[in-house]
Amino acid sequence: MNVYFLQSEILWIVSYFKVLQPIGLVFWMFSILTVYRGALYVFGANMRTFLKVVFALFIAFYLVSIYGVSPFLIPVLIVIGFMLFPRNYPLKSV
Repeated sequence: MNVYFLQSEILWIVSYFKVLQPIGLVFWMFSILTVYRGALYVFGANMRTFLKVVFALFIAFYLVSIYGVSPFLIPVLIVIGFMLFPRNYPLKSV
């Protein structure tokens, strides 16, 4: 994944929060990105469906983070994201 694009957010999280909290937040951020990346490869050709799925995932992640269940979902989201990505990655021979 492109960590370069998240560099400013990671630096802000590390500088703003206390010692151990940024680690969990960065892992939460990467787990959400893996699920979004997997959804992109599943629904990438159909943009309307992809945008609806991303919006539904955003609302679901928002509700999960409000109720404080996000640390328990980090490994689940990483596994789901990495299961979606290779299954739908286009293997093209050059």
